[in-house]
Amino acid sequence: MKPPCSCCRYYRGHEFEKDVDRLWQMLLDINFDGVYGPPRGGLTLATALSHRLDIPQFLDGPKSRQTLVVDDIADKGTTLRPFADKGNLIITLFYHKQSITIPNIWLHEKKNKFIIYFWEKQECVNKNKSRS
Repeated sequence: MKPPCSCCRYYRGHEFEKDVDRLWQMLLDINFDGVYGPPRGGLTLATALSHRLDIPQFLDGPKSRQTLVVDDIADKGTTLRPFADKGNLIITLFYHKQSITIPNIWLHEKKNKFIIYFWEKQECVNKNKSRS
């Protein structure tokens, strides 16, 4: 792995485990019919929460308003907008204030650094590239 650069924020596996535990504790008493994470960024979090909450993971989209929708980040917010409009609970690991969709729960604010997640190729990319 290349050394960290100043334009990127590396989100490591141990941070993810702590965040999944935090979310599990927040969501434990809520009844969901399942969890959906939009590919690619939402799949890792959806899988982890599916196991922790003992609920199904839906791969073809939410089944109802009771489906939890999760993603790695609300950056532009376009990916999450349709689910918010339908009333699904939206959770992201990161939130950027430019997003048109504000998640119901988000754990970290994205500032100006590009985020590289532990499940991605661990090298710096164009810092101006954004995700929805």
